Amino acid sequence: MKAIMIMFDSLNRRFLEPYGCRETITPNFLRLAQKTVRFENSYAGSLPCIPARRELHTGRYNFLHRSWGPLEPFDDSMPGILREHGIMDGIVLDLGCGTGSMTELLAEQGYDMIGVDNSEEMLDLAMEKRAASGQDILYLLQDMRKFELYGTVRAVISACDSVNYLTEPGDLVKVFSLVNNYLDPGGLFLFDFNTEYKYRELLGDTTIAENREECSFIWENYYDLQERINEYDLTIFVREGELYRKFEETHFQRGYTVSEVADALREAGLELVALYDDFTREEPGEDSARVCVVARECRKCCEVSR
Repeated sequence: MKAIMIMFDSLNRRFLEPYGCRETITPNFLRLAQKTVRFENSYAGSLPCIPARRELHTGRYNFLHRSWGPLEPFDDSMPGILREHGIMDGIVLDLGCGTGSMTELLAEQGYDMIGVDNSEEMLDLAMEKRAASGQDILYLLQDMRKFELYGTVRAVISACDSVNYLTEPGDLVKVFSLVNNYLDPGGLFLFDFNTEYKYRELLGDTTIAENREECSFIWENYYDLQERINEYDLTIFVREGELYRKFEETHFQRGYTVSEVADALREAGLELVALYDDFTREEPGEDSARVCVVARECRKCCEVSR
């Protein structure tokens, strides 16, 4: 069976006739509803529509612990890429694990997971998920720029553009060198990053706002072309009874090019294995917004072969 899911941005069901509204006339939606399935019991845990889509499709709730998370191809593809490169089991490090959504997913696939993040609040949520799932996951409160492990691991993954939070190019090499140090001989490093093109051409200086029944948000995005730093200020209003509680977050990320990331991998002693436009398995182009990178530890592997 094949299905087509049509999703419309910034529409509240209270203003649609198929959901009982009599004040707004929506004949096209009425005709569509007659030939489709209407869902009434899906509740998104994220405010913006993009991560909400991911939650609807996967059932995995991921609040805004970092840049927006859409329906990520790595929800299904990341374990597949690991297996394609011979990583069927063993210890895997999730670097910048946030609330542990990807950590839990890989634990479900049979990997022994370690999660590292520098946010105590995010790790608290991750440990709540661990308690609910019963997975045996080790979480460590550490900065990825100076993380430490008790031994080596078969693979390191870093999803949801975590490396873009490294705003100094030197930190990119530093983290990649640490990854190389803690990988088994021939171990795999799999990560994604947002490109400079995405911040410059797709996000830029924009303001996004959305008003919903239980909460509202304002996303103010700024991109510094000279410094190549993307800043977004997120203001969230969550209804609590008759009042709203206000939350504010500010995030800074740096846009990198493919060549810059490749150079940093080489300097750190890692071998670049593959580059994908997102997780499509196609080669990235000048207009790629997100790039998936597969790299491999090679120095220890060469020493062992000698």
